Amino acid sequence: MKIKQLNIYTLITLLLMVSFLPKSHATETSIASVNEAIVNSLEQTNDKFIVGEHYVVLNKPVATRDKSKVEVVEMFSYGCPHCFEFEPLIKEWVKNKSNNIDFWYFPAVWNQPMELFAKAFYTAHELNILEKIHIPLFTTIVIEQKKLSTENDLANFFTEYGIDNQAFTHAFNSSAVENQAKLAQQHVHSYSPAGVPEIIINGKYRIDRMRAGGLKEMLEVADYLIKKEQELL
Repeated sequence: MKIKQLNIYTLITLLLMVSFLPKSHATETSIASVNEAIVNSLEQTNDKFIVGEHYVVLNKPVATRDKSKVEVVEMFSYGCPHCFEFEPLIKEWVKNKSNNIDFWYFPAVWNQPMELFAKAFYTAHELNILEKIHIPLFTTIVIEQKKLSTENDLANFFTEYGIDNQAFTHAFNSSAVENQAKLAQQHVHSYSPAGVPEIIINGKYRIDRMRAGGLKEMLEVADYLIKKEQELL
């Protein structure tokens, strides 16, 4: 007998009802199932973070890169002020994590400006200057609010970091960058974010700023879910 998650009081009432049934293998199995459901319900009641309230379970789990580790994925966009604010928090947080997590991040894409920024991200990666250009690109768009809305605008920006227009144009329009930008769109479709920044834990759970209660709180929820997943490794 499989008991679905029910209100704790309903479970206790059900246990009492089953206890008065004539003894048989079936009733003993039922009692064991109800007891297990009560324990699980009490554990969830004592949890600091609650599914649906502080984080979301994905409708369909997404395959991870390394089954031996808990995967942590950050979705961001260069045009997002909250992402800019979150950047130093999550990068410092990652430094203090064990080798049991596989962290990676990607630029979310669901409109044309975000696609342009995603291509800038993957172009920088192809040209091996992502670490050098990542924060300056964030700063230029979010803090300085300079207009980087065309390929030419980005080409001019990249020249400030030693990349000539020809090298930029070749990388920006390459099949490698195009394919990675399309893959980013597919990731967004799989994860179904409410916005950015967001964190995906092990292809199962999605954490957003509003549900978690803030940017720092997102990391607290992530710690909770990582621990939960590490117990299953």
